[in-house]
Amino acid sequence: MSLRDLLDAERALGRLTEALSRAEARALWRGDALRREALAAAELDGRRVDWENLVVAQLDPTLLSQELRPTTVAPLRLIATAEALERGIGLPNTGQASAPELRLPHSPNAPKEGEAPGRTESFPLPPPPPSTPAKMDITAVLAAARRSAADIDAFIAHPAPEEAESEASPALPRFATPLSADWLAAAWCRYSLDPASLPCPETVADLLEDALGQPGLAGVAAALHSLERRAPFPAPPPRDYSGTDLEPDIASKLTQARAANQPTDPKFAFIRLLAPWLIQRACGLSEPAPWLSPALLPVRSGYAAARDSSGPAWDVWLYPALTAGFIAERRRLANLHMLLDRCQARFSAEKRRWASNREMLMVLINRPAVTTRFLGHERGISRRGAQMLVAELRDAGIVRHVFHGKGRDWWLADQVR
Repeated sequence: MSLRDLLDAERALGRLTEALSRAEARALWRGDALRREALAAAELDGRRVDWENLVVAQLDPTLLSQELRPTTVAPLRLIATAEALERGIGLPNTGQASAPELRLPHSPNAPKEGEAPGRTESFPLPPPPPSTPAKMDITAVLAAARRSAADIDAFIAHPAPEEAESEASPALPRFATPLSADWLAAAWCRYSLDPASLPCPETVADLLEDALGQPGLAGVAAALHSLERRAPFPAPPPRDYSGTDLEPDIASKLTQARAANQPTDPKFAFIRLLAPWLIQRACGLSEPAPWLSPALLPVRSGYAAARDSSGPAWDVWLYPALTAGFIAERRRLANLHMLLDRCQARFSAEKRRWASNREMLMVLINRPAVTTRFLGHERGISRRGAQMLVAELRDAGIVRHVFHGKGRDWWLADQVR
């Protein structure tokens, strides 16, 4: 390992962190960075997703044709998982300030997406038998979940009677500590194609703790390499057609073809998704750091070889990639500021009524595909006001009108690409 390479990466990270320290800068950068992470992660895993298809799918997947929708499923799932991790993963609220940490059953179902910020969440239990009463005491269920799977089964068979509601004020929401066992388990359930294939989260958390014992980006490199090589997160099994109505020979050939064309194991994208919190912990940052897939994409030819190599070879490859990636992120942030100022100047020059609405332009940078309904909801204006707004944006050359064959239309800010 070259100490100079490590110091260069640390220095580049420090400059990027300083550039993102202002609230407006981070708000401007965040949505664009997450979208680029999803696109780069898909390409690193052997998929190619078009930028326009992804931003339209973020607005409404039904706007895409049937054949294009499957290509955006994995990037949208990654974005949804990252947003959930940024909001914080809520733990069940038991009304006790010192409630013990939640221990999951072996195979929890995936939590629901799109929960409001700060809302506590629990991991749904397996479906109860038909004889189970429709209404259960959820507090007793969660208490059982914190003890063992056997207690869950016992409670389902003999539910406890409901207790009277306490008049005491409810306890404040509790959130899982990033990179803890609960946090990792919930993150995997949100992201994985097969949430039932949950690994032992305690093992992964212990592995990360050991690696992050090293300071700064050296600990991050060790943690990433440990996850990449030991592969603790299982991949979903390939599709088997032997149990179908097809002829045995055809079913066998289809199974072999599906296995040969199986997409890259989703655990690698998930491991890269953890990187911002690894960097935050190791480097003592106040906010999660940038995602790493855009930094690894330009040097992807050495990615697979480096993650299968020894530690020194991984470090020699990773640190220059991180340095270049952090510099590129700072350059991208500067370009977004220039784009924002240029768009605002166009409005000012034409003396448009929305000339001072800088927040509206930031919405376009974070979500380049919009409809009048979406803009009206985001800006708190009427549908007619939103129509006038997009007309002015179109006249200023900031968005272009896209018409769908089924009569639906939207506007796209191509300059954000």
